[in-house]
Amino acid sequence: TTTDTAIMLQLGAQGQSFFQASGDGGAYAPTNFTKYTSGSLDCRQFPWITIVGGTDLHMSDSGASYGSIETAWSKSSGGVEPSVPILPEQLWILGQNGASLTNRNVPDVSAQANGVEIFYQGIPQNWWGTSESTPIWAGYMALVNELAAKAGVPSVGYANPALYSVASSSSADQNF
Repeated sequence: TTTDTAIMLQLGAQGQSFFQASGDGGAYAPTNFTKYTSGSLDCRQFPWITIVGGTDLHMSDSGASYGSIETAWSKSSGGVEPSVPILPEQLWILGQNGASLTNRNVPDVSAQANGVEIFYQGIPQNWWGTSESTPIWAGYMALVNELAAKAGVPSVGYANPALYSVASSSSADQNF
């Protein structure tokens, strides 16, 4: 586990982002992330990654416009990770909506996870899960890094400090 955590730190320092699905089992039970032993670390416990939850995006006009706001997907996993201390970037959410005061709160971000249409072997199929929302965030970050490269600035790397900074700003609604 020490080696894996060091690898996650190294990825972020090299400008690489790591996105991990939160899971599809609903809210975490308090015993989901008990203290781990070496070699048994669930990668959702890594401190230097971005954990992605799922939402329902309600569209109208055959997907041409938003029908209503995006809502939490009921099967998206998340909650408090009692084995991971709260991340510095999460300090501004202390106690809000039941957020932990001392441990990591997850997910960090979310995206459409219910009713994602993909083409598999040329056939459209309807899929669901945070394993669908996670690559959406990875693709988004690839576009952000492409713009950064064009502007001559480094790639984002570990995304949470930047994401939480934007989310806590007065212009969060405009930026997201």
